[in-house]
Amino acid sequence: MSFSFRFCENDAPEGTWDVYAAATQWEEGKFSELLLAIADEKAAPTLWFSPSGEVFAPYDGGIDLFLPTLSTVESLRKAHRDWLSKHPQGL
Repeated sequence: MSFSFRFCENDAPEGTWDVYAAATQWEEGKFSELLLAIADEKAAPTLWFSPSGEVFAPYDGGIDLFLPTLSTVESLRKAHRDWLSKHPQGL
């Protein structure tokens, strides 16, 4: 992984982010240790981007997926209905 760039939020020192990036291939189990560290709040915010526009954003309470089309959202919602929150707003 190599340093890519730095940016500051609101010009505040505590809002400075160093961004590291590397091309990688997702493989089952390859990122298990990193995902556990993220869940345990022992790793910095981490995102995976696919070439087709999906973003996978794990955090200590679950994951967020940012998908490029509503049809992709609906397809995953149907395929993984049991994983979704029972909250009426899906939260």
